[in-house]
Amino acid sequence: MNMIKVESLNKSIKGKAILKDIAFEVAEGECVALIGPNGAGKTTLLRIISGLWVPTRAKRLEVLGADLLKPLPRKKSKQWSQQLGFASNSSQLFGLLTVRENLEYVCRLYGIHKAQRAKRINRSMELCNVADRSGDQVWTLSTGLKQRVNIARAMVTNPKLIFLDEPTSGLDPLAANDVYGVIRRLQNSGVTVLLSTHIMTEVNDLCDRVLFLSKGRIMADASPEQLRMRAGEVVYQLQVPTSQKQSVITRLNDELGARTVIRQDDGVEVDVLAFGLSNSNLLDQMGLTYTRRDAQLADTFWLLGGAE
Repeated sequence: MNMIKVESLNKSIKGKAILKDIAFEVAEGECVALIGPNGAGKTTLLRIISGLWVPTRAKRLEVLGADLLKPLPRKKSKQWSQQLGFASNSSQLFGLLTVRENLEYVCRLYGIHKAQRAKRINRSMELCNVADRSGDQVWTLSTGLKQRVNIARAMVTNPKLIFLDEPTSGLDPLAANDVYGVIRRLQNSGVTVLLSTHIMTEVNDLCDRVLFLSKGRIMADASPEQLRMRAGEVVYQLQVPTSQKQSVITRLNDELGARTVIRQDDGVEVDVLAFGLSNSNLLDQMGLTYTRRDAQLADTFWLLGGAE
């Protein structure tokens, strides 16, 4: 069963095309990463499939079995919203309330019957490993604990699909690892996860598939390993004087068919990534400074999102 089906989705704001012919599906139980450069349209896409915004035009927009191209009846809309959870990296919690009181508030907000509240709240806290902090006021918690409570808040309605928007942004590695544990428990409990992130280790370790969005288009829909392989086996990282930038890139492209990405140019020296080189002979002939390493998922990010 597909939890999300999108075909030919377009969105323009003030005459500017933000999303262009977006098409993808997310199956039940999948964890799918939504990645891409800032300004690629990720937040706009999340708002549309959350039902907050409407597309300018689309052939299909189905989420949790509902056709979002048509108005939902009030009763169905309420049921639909309970099946969809959302947690961002910014706290949506009330600091003076306890963890349990925050989840109780959400239950009341969504009209969850009193007889079900305690069970829902306890399950959410256990999934997110915060049950032992249920009586603590949120303002007293660490940033990592707050984020786990934030996810528990999104889970208290017992959703089938949850959107996580940069859930580990600003967390130290230990706190981030705790959140990874929460995401894995969500997957094991059958929840479908759409994860928007800039952290490639999260994509590699947690996700079944990756949607790479750039300039309003989906540039890739693949597994993390398939996406990494787009960068090839080896990447050369070059340090090139700015005055030689164009001549070096032209030679790499024309003579060797390499793909190049400029990572940084400070006006003195340029940091260039070169993909598809079989050997370093030309680089040695040109007297360039370089390092050679195995390709990583982050290299594909540069290749798809920052190619010259």
